[in-house]
Amino acid sequence: MPESPFSATTKSRLLAVESVERDRQTINRVAETLGFEVRFCKDDETALIKLQQRFFQIIVVNPNLTSKKVSTFIGNLRSIRGYERVPVLVLSESDDEKEVAYYLDQGADGHITKPFTEELLFSHLNLFLRRQIFRRFNQAEYLKRDLNKERGEIILCSTSREVLDIPVNGIETEVLIVTDESELFKTLFSNNIWLVLIGVRAKWALPLVGKIKNDEAFNVQLILLRDNNVLDAEVVNFFNQGGDDITSVKKPAFILSRQINSRIEREMYYKEKYVNALRTAASKLPIRSESKLNIHYGSWGISAFHEYHEQIPGGDFYEVIVINENQRVVIIGDVMGKKWDAWFFSLAYLGYIRSTLRNLAYQKFIDPAKLLNALNDSIFRDFKLSEVFTTLSAVLIHKNEPNLQIASAGGLPGIVVGHGKQNYTTIHPKGTLLGLNENERYENIGVTLQPGDALYLFTDGYLESNEGIEKMGALLAQHVSVTQAQAIDGLIKNASLYSSEDDRTLVRIGLSLGDS
Repeated sequence: MPESPFSATTKSRLLAVESVERDRQTINRVAETLGFEVRFCKDDETALIKLQQRFFQIIVVNPNLTSKKVSTFIGNLRSIRGYERVPVLVLSESDDEKEVAYYLDQGADGHITKPFTEELLFSHLNLFLRRQIFRRFNQAEYLKRDLNKERGEIILCSTSREVLDIPVNGIETEVLIVTDESELFKTLFSNNIWLVLIGVRAKWALPLVGKIKNDEAFNVQLILLRDNNVLDAEVVNFFNQGGDDITSVKKPAFILSRQINSRIEREMYYKEKYVNALRTAASKLPIRSESKLNIHYGSWGISAFHEYHEQIPGGDFYEVIVINENQRVVIIGDVMGKKWDAWFFSLAYLGYIRSTLRNLAYQKFIDPAKLLNALNDSIFRDFKLSEVFTTLSAVLIHKNEPNLQIASAGGLPGIVVGHGKQNYTTIHPKGTLLGLNENERYENIGVTLQPGDALYLFTDGYLESNEGIEKMGALLAQHVSVTQAQAIDGLIKNASLYSSEDDRTLVRIGLSLGDS
């Protein structure tokens, strides 16, 4: 049985309902190969409880249940938010076609007749896993296409790559020629397409208009090119399927090219307007991370600098949260992903962190590790966040004490610089990314600072790995007296210590001179 190509990178959970011992052993072996974590339930009622406590990517219904109870279970499953599209595989001893068809009609995604081999179960589960990963990849790709200012491309459906209906050289964006259905949809999926032109002789493309317009993955205009002005059945069928417009090719080339370019410019205008509106919203949301922060709290000075890459919000976030009169928690994190897709999830994480901290405050907040453990547990209970990973470091500050406690979930090492000592030390708290390991237990590291000392935390916009820590530490040791994070960012930039195409966030926590 081959190893799944996704087992090393995909964290998935499988729920098996009413499994006999022999089937459990088979399911366990296959699940281990695929990288699944398995939970078994004795009946459908127990399963429905577990489904609301944790999110499971695949459900296997093993069938001491009657066919009627199976359909009831699937119906109840689909009514739970987040499980509308989760694959359900039914295992049964019957190979009766009507019974199998009944399961599928009730919402099951597959059926295996018992007894079954490990290879057969592997094939079904691996197929489900591939579909999920492909769907998540495509959703992320569509979001990236929608939320950028890159100029879109044009598809020209044709019967020839040489004889074309439009003056390609006069078009101010790339024109991609396709000559059959397979090539058309491959190009739609893989490129940033804004406009599809159906050539005069490309009759093969006409039946596909409705398929394209009804697929939510494609947000494109479809234009029918004509060499006459007759309102015939072809035109009526084109508009009935949702086609957008028709254009005559019987006009001077420069006019035809200007009309097509005008459509692209209009798309560009609305795209810029759309992205600018989102950027404005990002800058005004109350839950956002401010670009600059400089505060004094007891003996401490806290400064932060947060900058988008190319003015587009990303997954970085930070905040200083009040626990009580004598305690504050500083957090800094980065949601995995790029630009807008990561930014949306960073807001969700900030909401989770704030609510979790408030709950812990009422329970006599003890340490940052407890916060990370609670957040990790919450993420695994939420189907929207269970597939998203984030780094997060948390520092507990006591108002008038020189002691800090720090815990980290996959964050870069912290750097501690001593005042006037021209040296630094690194802090390496243990712990994986939030959402990666359900049973992860995070640990605290205690740090005691002397007056003038400072702790620095930063995201991977400054360092993609630990390799640049030495240069960063040496630079910070030379400039420990610089207390403003924005000024420190300028020093780092001038020293060419970062060139990452990512947003970046830096936090400095310093003990004021004269305090102890």
